[in-house]
Amino acid sequence: MHGFKPNFDPPQRAGHKQGRFVKVVNPLGCLEYADGAKIDLHKELTGNKHTVELMPVHTNIMRPSGLHHGGMIIVDKSLKPKRGNIVVVRYNDAIVIRRIERSLTHWALVADNPREEKLLLGEFADYQLIGVVTHAIKPCR
Repeated sequence: MHGFKPNFDPPQRAGHKQGRFVKVVNPLGCLEYADGAKIDLHKELTGNKHTVELMPVHTNIMRPSGLHHGGMIIVDKSLKPKRGNIVVVRYNDAIVIRRIERSLTHWALVADNPREEKLLLGEFADYQLIGVVTHAIKPCR
């Protein structure tokens, strides 16, 4: 497993549809102020509206990183993850949000909560990268 490098390319399976596990909740758009000025949220937050999804957060496992239960995350499906990025991955048919880390012997998905077990990415693990988390939106009420 020493030379293993995770494969983050989408699987080439018959009938596979990109984004099948993640539903777009609400596409980002423009905010318009009373004076007519506009802020394009795609431009400000993502750069590419065609590869971005807004996803709800249903766990506090990454709370120290600013991802709160009840909040939302912006996920860019076009980015290749780098060590230390927070990613969304389908892992054994569950959607997980974790930080991707590398040790001398393996790649792993690591939660901020130290009580949570690392999820190892090996040759026999069933996983698919959904995207890299670029922003977190949390409720203020």
